[in-house]
Parts: sequence; structure tokens; C-alpha cells
Amino acid sequence: MSKNLIVLFIIVLLIVGGFGIYTYDQSNQAKKEVEEKNLKLESNDELISELKGNIQEKEKQIEELKTNLAKGEEDLEKEYADKLSELTEEKTKLEALLTEKEETIKTIEEQKEES
Repeated sequence: MSKNLIVLFIIVLLIVGGFGIYTYDQSNQAKKEVEEKNLKLESNDELISELKGNIQEKEKQIEELKTNLAKGEEDLEKEYADKLSELTEEKTKLEALLTEKEETIKTIEEQKEES
């Protein structure tokens, strides 16, 4: 009977050992899966951080473009005002010249009538 007990004990040990090995393999596989998921999460976190940085950079560029556009509009307004004043000056000169020519023509016509 002691041989039967020893055989039974060995069978129980083999079953427990097999179950232990199976459980160990399962835990290692689960651990590897968790590590892989952590690596993916880390790479995703890095990607998210990089994308956030890119978004902030693009927002800065947008602000710079808005500033440049406003500055460009101011420059255009100044240029327009300068051109307008220049043309107004030229118009005044031409009107003065026209008035002078009209007076000269009147004078010539009066001289013709007197002759």
C-alpha cells in the first residue's frame, strides 16, 4: 500500500507541477502582453506629446501670420494714404495750371477782340 501511496503522491506532484508550469507560462504570457501594451502606450504618449508640440507651433505660426497681416494692412493703409495725398497734390497743381491756362486764353481772346 505504501507503493500505491508513493505512486499516488508522485501523480499528485506531477499534476500540481504541471498546473504550476501552466500557470507560470500563463502569467509570463500575460506579463509580456502587459509590457507590449505599455510600450505601445508610451509610444502613443510620445506621439501625442509631439502632436501637441506641433499644434502649439502651428498656433504660433497662425498668430505670427495674423500679426503680419495686420501689419501688412497698416502698411497698405499708409501707402494708400501717401498715394492719395500725392495724387491730391498733383490734382491741385493741375487745377492751378488749368486756371492759369484759362486766364491766358481769356487774355488772348480779349486781345483779339480789341484788335
